[in-house]
Amino acid sequence: MLSLTELRSLLEKGFAPLACECVLGEASLSVRVYDPETGRVDLMVTGISLSVLHQREGALRLLEELLEDLESNMLKAERGSVAR
Repeated sequence: MLSLTELRSLLEKGFAPLACECVLGEASLSVRVYDPETGRVDLMVTGISLSVLHQREGALRLLEELLEDLESNMLKAERGSVAR
């Protein structure tokens, strides 16, 4: 079983140099990824089911999905700033 401390560590390392904040609810997790220097939030995901995070493999799959979402958000932001 993966503890919240282990999950946080895994996510923080995976998103470096960005910062990552994990908030545990009753049955779900929220993850906020942001630039520690500017405070700009690059990704915010809520309602992540804890049932898939009991094992390291589930946490690694989550990290992979969140990294894909983050990359997509950053590409959209770049396109938006180029179009202006």
